[in-house]
Amino acid sequence: MQVVKKSILLLLTALIAFILFAPKRELYYLLQKKLQQEGIVLDQRKIIEKPLGLHLEEVTIYWQGIELGTFRTLDAETFLLYNRLDGYAFQISPAMQRFVQLSIDRLKIRYRLWNPRHLVLEAQGSFGQIHGFYDIKERMLRVRWTRIGEIENLRPYLKRDKEGWYYERQF
Repeated sequence: MQVVKKSILLLLTALIAFILFAPKRELYYLLQKKLQQEGIVLDQRKIIEKPLGLHLEEVTIYWQGIELGTFRTLDAETFLLYNRLDGYAFQISPAMQRFVQLSIDRLKIRYRLWNPRHLVLEAQGSFGQIHGFYDIKERMLRVRWTRIGEIENLRPYLKRDKEGWYYERQF
């Protein structure tokens, strides 16, 4: 029984040490390279390492060379079984405002190991409040509005059913 307790304690200690001492900045750069292969570029002003993740300031997002907008801050945290990315104060770029006018006050993206196919999404902004998910295997984004805001610019892209407005797209 003592051997089992010591083994579990050793395993938990190793996991905690791995989380605390993982090369977070290098993992972020690896993510940037992976996103560049999809045509997405992240350009940040400042990176601050935290014990469980990274804090990024003024992160501008580009897609195929087009500036989409800037998050004031992004906080990424990893707990091995549960990972999250929180974005705050997204302002769409002036070039994109001709097509869509929106702002995001808060964006939450969650990845849970016990549901490995889905990224869970939540956001609040000028458009209202949304909940949804991205299916990694099917490459399908599904988002449903739980509170409607200013969606006039988005309405041509949205569908409506008996539960309300939603957006669906396969990437």
